[in-house]
Amino acid sequence: MAGKKQEITKPTSERFTNAVLAEFTQNAGEIMAWGPHQKMLAQHLYIKIDTQLAELEAKRIKNNETKKMPIKWENINMQKLAVDTIRRIELGLDALAPNHISPIPYLNGKTDKYDLDLRIGYEGKMFYRREIAIDPPKDVRIELVYSADEFKPNMKSVKNQVESYEFRVINAFDRGDVVGGFGYIIYDDETKNKLIFVTKKDFEKSEKKGNVTFWKGYPDNMRYKTIVHRVADKLGIDPKKMNAAVADAESQDERDFEREVDENANKTVIDIDGEKVDTESGEVVEEAQNSEEPQTTEAELVGADKGGNGNKGPGF
Repeated sequence: MAGKKQEITKPTSERFTNAVLAEFTQNAGEIMAWGPHQKMLAQHLYIKIDTQLAELEAKRIKNNETKKMPIKWENINMQKLAVDTIRRIELGLDALAPNHISPIPYLNGKTDKYDLDLRIGYEGKMFYRREIAIDPPKDVRIELVYSADEFKPNMKSVKNQVESYEFRVINAFDRGDVVGGFGYIIYDDETKNKLIFVTKKDFEKSEKKGNVTFWKGYPDNMRYKTIVHRVADKLGIDPKKMNAAVADAESQDERDFEREVDENANKTVIDIDGEKVDTESGEVVEEAQNSEEPQTTEAELVGADKGGNGNKGPGF
């Protein structure tokens, strides 16, 4: 009895961690043990998911959407979540760090459960790409360039062994319009330094493929994250560090496209309180408390509607 009482009094985040490990062990046949840091990342992910689900469920009730399946823990596909959680933790991503992970629930009509997509944001991508790079950089700089700024690239050549740039902000309080941007990858060996610049046409191409609402509402934020993605892609992956977690993260864009094509006809969008999130990439494009726009977040819920009510909390 004493053991049972101890289990009940454990923090819910710890029960989540134990449930993830148990679920993975049962399905993969591997016994896993996490250290303190991995357990902390799991607890942070629980907090992020729990907050997201609570806000989505509150919005569902507020909008009187009684036909939709309640957005709560007992309706989450824990088997998939266990595998995805382990993969994100293997990458060292922290759900409470800005733009590392955004949980986006999709209703799976085949299982009558919500599949929770642990979407990696642009800061998360840069983080894990630096960690698994075949040649890890010392630092990475990202900048937007405005029409009133001065930017001069110094490309590598026979006479110039170190790629670099000159960048001056002439008027910090009236920089004009964004005309481009650049990223600068810095190594201990300066001859390896790499300058990547993104043009206005590059931004326009990204806008056509992205979320129109966020590109129109937060253009500079979206341009900044476009540069981050372009620069992160330039960090070559060390084959020795390639594993299932990396492969899953790298295939995120492809899975998003396939899901959009397959489920676009049944797409439903729900607003929740919190940050401004681009649900195509799972990235925070604007903190709600710093925005003059209504403090809402969009999260996509895809699939059939089911009846139900209430939120009984985690199903573990």
